[in-house]
Amino acid sequence: MLVYRSIAALKSQLERAKSDIDILTRTRERAMAQPYEYVQSLVSKTEPAAPREQDIVDVPQIYIEPYIASADPAATESYIRCIQEMVETEQMQAIATGGTLSRQALAASHTLQQLNVTSGGTFTPRSG
Repeated sequence: MLVYRSIAALKSQLERAKSDIDILTRTRERAMAQPYEYVQSLVSKTEPAAPREQDIVDVPQIYIEPYIASADPAATESYIRCIQEMVETEQMQAIATGGTLSRQALAASHTLQQLNVTSGGTFTPRSG
């Protein structure tokens, strides 16, 4: 149930993000077409406010191994590859910037550990 609520909230946020992108695109086009008028509307505070930032809903962590164990092997390998690429990309960015991994990358790394994925990317179902 918690997963469905999270998915519903994320879908709602996605729709809002798409709407916000449309608003920002139209605003940029108007500003580029009539820069003087746009600046005047900013100065006189008649320009509509930009869309506000959203707080992104955290997706709950799910013990996924029981679902993966019965999944199609090709789909499992594709899923694992996708997770590994995301984690590796974030790791490289964190090293380059001196930053840390995002919550999503940490959760993905945890998922790989849950799935008992070896460093070569091979999925080995846990016994017992």
